[in-house]
Amino acid sequence: VNSHYYKTCHVRCLRQTRVSSTQDSSLCQIRLRFMSFEQRINAFLGRLNDGKNESHNILAKCSYNLLNFREWSTNLVILLNGGYTSWTSWATCSVTCGGGTQGRTRSCTNPAPQYNGLSCSGSASDSQSCNTHNCPINGGYTSWSSWDTCTVTCGGGTQDRTRSCTNPVPQYGGLQCSGAASSQQSCNTHHCPIDGVWTSWSGWGTCTVTCGGGSQDRTRSCTNPAPQYGGANCVGVTSETQGCNSQLCIIDGAWSTWGSWGGCSTTCGGGKYSRARTCSDPRPQNGGLACSGDSSEFGDCNTNACPVASSGQYVQLCPSGWFTCYGGSVSCIDEAFVCDCETDCDDGSDETTTYATCDANVLATCPSSAHMTASFPLTTLLLTVVSIVTAWCVLKI
Repeated sequence: VNSHYYKTCHVRCLRQTRVSSTQDSSLCQIRLRFMSFEQRINAFLGRLNDGKNESHNILAKCSYNLLNFREWSTNLVILLNGGYTSWTSWATCSVTCGGGTQGRTRSCTNPAPQYNGLSCSGSASDSQSCNTHNCPINGGYTSWSSWDTCTVTCGGGTQDRTRSCTNPVPQYGGLQCSGAASSQQSCNTHHCPIDGVWTSWSGWGTCTVTCGGGSQDRTRSCTNPAPQYGGANCVGVTSETQGCNSQLCIIDGAWSTWGSWGGCSTTCGGGKYSRARTCSDPRPQNGGLACSGDSSEFGDCNTNACPVASSGQYVQLCPSGWFTCYGGSVSCIDEAFVCDCETDCDDGSDETTTYATCDANVLATCPSSAHMTASFPLTTLLLTVVSIVTAWCVLKI
């Protein structure tokens, strides 16, 4: 007979058997099939019981005695369905944070399906979410900002730039950003223009004169500070002048040089000549002292004896152009004399019509005591001439 007949029996699995992983109360299904070798049933049942000859404990519970099957066939085999092993431990999560998955598996080997037994039902793998907590996010800096305006326009300043720890912000226990959040650098290091500034004025210098009005100067310089690096020069003058000692100077008089010697006062008999100087080089001024010494000098001249008069006429003894007085003492008067009623001669002979040939009309107007009009006797004239010859002419200055 071919293997087309089946017999199904339900038995409780004994604790000793390993037909499935259930307890004694579980039912296991054993499918019997007619096969060509009768001996295999005992061998298979022996494997189910780990080599223990307890197959009769299972077969005895079937509703039909196994002996009945022998009547149908001498070839009987039991078909075994597969059973899952226990689940493995969960595998490592795919991520450490932020939500991942982990799996576990089992195999259809407890027992494995044999002799056309059914495979295990259900999935051989399982997965679940894991490490769903947020991952720590370390902080990250933004890009640097632009440099700030320099603190100064020249002379060396500083400027800053910043960045923030927001790219991203640290979260869930993440680390703060490492490094400085601000940076500084030098800027505008070129020199500043320095405008020149005057120093204070110096004191006034010495006056150029001690009196009479002079000048004195004072100065300053553009060095406080001096202009540098394109700075402007000082505006104004570097020196000032003012008048000083304007009071009049006291000027002592000083003599001029001597003039030339004048003519001799007589042509004979010993006369005098002179020269003069004036206190005008300079004149005394503003309380200055007058010149000391004489303003004129005299010298002897024409000391040769005069000739004796040989006639009764009056002999002119004075130099040419001078008038000789008639009296007992001889005086020489400048020819520029005039009949002015002034008796320049001691005897008044300069005011007589006879001797000085003064105009009678002019003399008439003079007081009677101021002139003489009488003619002198010849003897008197001769005596006078003799006395004049023996006398010196006196220069009247």
